[in-house]
Amino acid sequence: MRGQRSVWSRPHLRFVYSVARYNDTARDNQYSPYLDLVGKDRWGHYFGVKAEWWTW
Repeated sequence: MRGQRSVWSRPHLRFVYSVARYNDTARDNQYSPYLDLVGKDRWGHYFGVKAEWWTW
């Protein structure tokens, strides 16, 4: 498929992992949707997938 001009010729998929450390104010006031879900925690963990296609 290389060298072809189609949407499916070069898809990129990335798995993403992020770590966040919350300060006291953010933790106590729950400034993140993650903190609403897990409660007052110092560390947050985020998993995700990114997709990217070259169209030309």
